[in-house]
Amino acid sequence: MNTAFLDVVTDSKLAHELRQIADDFQFLEFFDRYGSCCFAMSAMLAHILQEKGYVARVQGCYAEIRQNNGIFYIGYKGFAHDRQREGHAVCIISEKYLVDFGLGTLRKFYASDFAPALASEILNDEIMLASLPLENGMRIDWRIDWISPAVEQELQAQASGLQQVLATYDDFQKNRMSHLIKKLFVKDRGASQDEHDSDTALPPQRSRHYTIEI
Repeated sequence: MNTAFLDVVTDSKLAHELRQIADDFQFLEFFDRYGSCCFAMSAMLAHILQEKGYVARVQGCYAEIRQNNGIFYIGYKGFAHDRQREGHAVCIISEKYLVDFGLGTLRKFYASDFAPALASEILNDEIMLASLPLENGMRIDWRIDWISPAVEQELQAQASGLQQVLATYDDFQKNRMSHLIKKLFVKDRGASQDEHDSDTALPPQRSRHYTIEI
């Protein structure tokens, strides 16, 4: 996986750990299967880092991608349809870095080549959690002037499914070679992204994202 997005992390040990986790998530197809489940992906990342001795937590927020005169909202209030939840979630590490592993819906509804993960330093701001310039004049802002109450509800609702996925991750850590061999010789089932989402123990993230022209 291209982990250049982690160049913002100046702690070399933490950067190495995050690169390994990102590569493992990519190998296990977690970004494809669960990338739209921002609550679960953030909770998994926080749990794994806590097990490694880091201070990590899940932070509710929403995000905006700005380009030219358009804004693409991620989890903002009022942008949810029937059976969907508002809100977005990221992982905060050492109260210094924001890491967002839950950008799968951007790849579906905004740009298919959008990065599956991003990282940024946290700002000392009561409204703007973090801000990061992207390619082609785009910028993503993670904001906390509104946080959906559904964040905590979703984290609780996905707790059991989360443990199942973490068990898969733990098994990979203990039996890495067997997983690598299996990957080489077992043919891809050819399941589509939608099939992955519907088959997973974790429900896909329910918040909808729209482009608003201003």
